[in-house]
Amino acid sequence: FYAFLETRPDTERWELIDGQPVMMVNVTWAHSTIALNIATALHPIARRRGCEAHASDFFASGGELSGFLAAPDVFVRCGPIDDE
Repeated sequence: FYAFLETRPDTERWELIDGQPVMMVNVTWAHSTIALNIATALHPIARRRGCEAHASDFFASGGELSGFLAAPDVFVRCGPIDDE
């Protein structure tokens, strides 16, 4: 999937669903504002629990062999970071 992404223009956003690359729609200003508002609301709650709230283009995986790799608009991460 990562090799496939390297062949695509930076203006395209893709996810891996059931092992198949799926192009995502472009983000609107309203969508971006909503995601930021949600992340801002989650941030203090997550911190109190030792976690972090993010609003960014990180991939979330269902596991190495799951065929799932998505870029959520907002997510909360708890536990150690896997930079891979």
